[in-house]
Amino acid sequence: MSYMLSKSYAKINLFLYVTGKREDGYHNIFSLFGKLNFYDVIKIERNKKFQIYCNNKMIPTDKRNFIFKVYEILKKEYGLDLNIKVTLFKNIPIEAGLGGGSSNCAVFLRMINEYFNLNMSKDEMINVLKRVSADAPIFLFDKAVVAEGIGDEILYEVDLPKCYVLLVKPQFGVSTKDAYSSKNLKLTTKPHITNIHSLSNLNELSKLMCNSLETAVFKDYKELYFIKNTMENLGALKSLMSGSGSTIFGLFDSKNQLNNAYNFFKKISNKGYFVLKTNIL
Repeated sequence: MSYMLSKSYAKINLFLYVTGKREDGYHNIFSLFGKLNFYDVIKIERNKKFQIYCNNKMIPTDKRNFIFKVYEILKKEYGLDLNIKVTLFKNIPIEAGLGGGSSNCAVFLRMINEYFNLNMSKDEMINVLKRVSADAPIFLFDKAVVAEGIGDEILYEVDLPKCYVLLVKPQFGVSTKDAYSSKNLKLTTKPHITNIHSLSNLNELSKLMCNSLETAVFKDYKELYFIKNTMENLGALKSLMSGSGSTIFGLFDSKNQLNNAYNFFKKISNKGYFVLKTNIL
């Protein structure tokens, strides 16, 4: 084949419990990652050398890019000199808690594995990805996953309930490092889930929905609390910050309420919010 195209999906954390500080400086988490029907597109094709192009000039295309980091591991440890051009069509906002960069590098690795017939196992790919980005391995799975550790230890795949999702992101981003290093971060105990099938029920799932990082982040970014609170007042069954932010998402079972909430946030034109209607895959 002369080229390959793949979708690189965004994620939301339907729950995110930060359970402890690790000796390596990271935190242990217990989280449910769900993929959204919202994605970047990645194209790979033969080229004289390895190059990354991106339609968003804010995205670095050098060694800071997660795709580039995966390329360097493949070159150094697998002896692969990938003479390809990677074109990244970005739709997912950056510093949004939607996993865009992690998704991009995971999908890139999966594409390279197929394009060059590398026959890497899923475990091999996970070992490459978790050295690049903590939650990148979750994007190798087609379903939603529950993970722990730093997000790299996949416990099980789950089916999520059908529902509408509204994303609202203000113009500012939130640094993951700042969120986890905040003195306001409160550690929480992970819930005991006796039946994973209960996660496919919207009401049961909503009882578990929590993000330990909200307390810390909302102290510095009060606008995020306003968005979350407003979304629930407009009919969201539950609203949470995704990851370390700055995106707030709401789950809706009514299309009318979804549309009303969407219209409300779109009309606050002076805020310059990114607002998107989507659904869980």
